[in-house]
Amino acid sequence: MRNFDDYQDDYYGDSEYQDVDFEEIDPDTPDYDYYGESSTGGSTYPNSNGTKYISKRAFTVWLIIAMVLTALLTSLINGILIPKLNDAAYGNKSVTPTTYSIAKSSKSTISAEEIIAKNSPSVVEIRTESVARDGWLNNFVKQGAGSGVVINKNGYIVTNNHVIEGAQKIMVTLKNGKSYSAKLIGRDPETDLAVLRINASALRPAEFGESSKLQMGQFVVAIGNPLGQLGGTATAGIVSSLNRRITIDGKDMELLQTDASINPGNSGGGLFDNYGNLIGIVVAKSSGNNIEGIGFAIPIDKAKPIIDSLIKEGKLPPQPRVGIMISNVLDESMAKEMNLPKPGVYVAKVLTKNAKVSGIREGDRIIALEGKKIKDSQSFIKDINKHKVGETVDITVERNGKQVKIPVELSDKNEME
Repeated sequence: MRNFDDYQDDYYGDSEYQDVDFEEIDPDTPDYDYYGESSTGGSTYPNSNGTKYISKRAFTVWLIIAMVLTALLTSLINGILIPKLNDAAYGNKSVTPTTYSIAKSSKSTISAEEIIAKNSPSVVEIRTESVARDGWLNNFVKQGAGSGVVINKNGYIVTNNHVIEGAQKIMVTLKNGKSYSAKLIGRDPETDLAVLRINASALRPAEFGESSKLQMGQFVVAIGNPLGQLGGTATAGIVSSLNRRITIDGKDMELLQTDASINPGNSGGGLFDNYGNLIGIVVAKSSGNNIEGIGFAIPIDKAKPIIDSLIKEGKLPPQPRVGIMISNVLDESMAKEMNLPKPGVYVAKVLTKNAKVSGIREGDRIIALEGKKIKDSQSFIKDINKHKVGETVDITVERNGKQVKIPVELSDKNEME
């Protein structure tokens, strides 16, 4: 599994040991040290046969010194040499998620300057190249840019899926200006997260905070690569909302909202709390004329299990889905506008083979799941997630004024059909 040891210095220790034979000391003779110098400043004192003795006091002193040196040597071996050997044994093997832990917030906050100094080396610039076609069907290279956050000293980086989606080439540039070709480890379009890896070591990973403990109004700093040209830019603000539900590219997401300045290119960068910990992955800003001060980030508590799974498996664990696209019709006026009989959760599109075979249809209004009444799309998705892939669930729908119970086998949303 992965390990997050800080920088390590090589340790090379050469020691020579001499075996010393000690003989019983005549209690009537003065005390002398090992080298023959008298403890009282006298000269060497041989016995009758010419052998030099070591005194009791000298023996005790040297025994203490030997114990201290042994403890010091053991500490050096355990603290430096063994981790170094472990790193050598690691080689290029993949690391596993459990070797990095969520950082515990310190008891005192730090300044904006300290937050930026601590985390700027952990935020990287990402540039991509992909092949596209123009109106004349000619191929051309399309370039993109974004940001990423180092999460492991051995080169693992988290970013947004939309930053690298479709890219044939991904380049990562560190704070020190060094650039590396990046390998895609895994991605999840649903949560808009992706993990890359570069062939680098001794990087400075960001420390994970706990987004669940954030409060509205708490100070935050965003660091990223706005406009794809201004890497390492830091902006400051507050947490404007903790659980803001918005739709991005047709996906409902529950995000942190901040008024820290967010611009194109910031996507995939880090949002850090006033303890200097990573509490969000910047994902978007609200676009439109005269709209400023509205940016969003994926809470790190929700991102972490996705990141773990992408690193360990290259994909997410099986996640149940019905295989339909649903629409939340909130009120009578919205229903009238969409030419629907009443508000509710409607099937907008049937996506998978399992769903089509079950008989569920576009335009069906979902009333209940396993007999439990469905209030809105969020409650429906939450209840589906309580089941397992391959399990069959009963979905009650209203169709042409009649209620129909439809058994549907849940598929894996990671396996697109």
